[in-house]
Amino acid sequence: MNKPKHRAPPRESTVDWQDRKKWHQWRWGPWSRATAPYILLILIQRAREGRPITYEDLAHELRVRFGFKEQPRKTQYGGPVGLVGHVLEDLSQSRGETIPPINVIVVNKQTKLPGVGADELARSYYKSKRKKFDSQDRRSMLLGAIDDVKNYGEQWVSVAKDLGSILLTTKTGKLDDGKAIKLPRIKVGHGGEGVHHKALKQWVVNNPEHFKRFGNFKKGEPEFLISSGDRPDVHFSNSRQRLAVEVKPSEASNDDLKRGVYQVVKYRAVMRAEQRSLNHVPNAQAILVSVKRPDDEIRLLMQRLQVVHLTAPANAERL
Repeated sequence: MNKPKHRAPPRESTVDWQDRKKWHQWRWGPWSRATAPYILLILIQRAREGRPITYEDLAHELRVRFGFKEQPRKTQYGGPVGLVGHVLEDLSQSRGETIPPINVIVVNKQTKLPGVGADELARSYYKSKRKKFDSQDRRSMLLGAIDDVKNYGEQWVSVAKDLGSILLTTKTGKLDDGKAIKLPRIKVGHGGEGVHHKALKQWVVNNPEHFKRFGNFKKGEPEFLISSGDRPDVHFSNSRQRLAVEVKPSEASNDDLKRGVYQVVKYRAVMRAEQRSLNHVPNAQAILVSVKRPDDEIRLLMQRLQVVHLTAPANAERL
């Protein structure tokens, strides 16, 4: 098999990736300028698929697809990734619209977050004047930006067209890097609130200290109405953070717990959308609380959907 060769960027490219004068101020050297156009192709493909990519996988893709030798330190890829981000920032200005910072979907394998080099473009994307964020706000800001890159979907095709980039074929259907998790059975109709559910909800309301990792809250508010018309079981709020809690009593079935996971995903998305509408940092969190310990499949689902579960003590279900 012939070794892949470096390919020049498409001739119709609207970006002069080798413009030393323009990119010198950011200290992007020849290697960064040479690899950035190819990184753009890979990131647009991943963005359309809704999948972040690790630095290790990015290095592998560049080698296998385009013949670039892998760098010994994967942090070196932060340079050309950042260059791609600035190119899109320039395009945002020329188009008069805000394009999500695609560079944030290149993440660390362990933290699932981009490196600190992404912070500047993320702050610019959110139009934030804050120079520093605490670790929790930084995480929320970056995860929100990653979601926006994914949600931009097929609009990335127009970005590629404006930049004169080719499109790599996207994957569809089942992926080959993880087992499928069965969807929960949909429950038709709703029964009344059980004694254990009511007691557990009241325990959450009265014990904000149990949730201090998400913020310093006072007593929670039950059945708080959010803009989608949903009412999370409990809502906590202070001047900087919000937390919604979905509770599941000990008699909840595995399907009930799975539905709770999806409720958490919904609450988190809606509350962050509310914060974005108000021009606040989108750091709202939503979590699942139960006395029952989730099984392996549900824990895998929570890991995949980035949902936090906290276990309440058994006496939390006593009125």
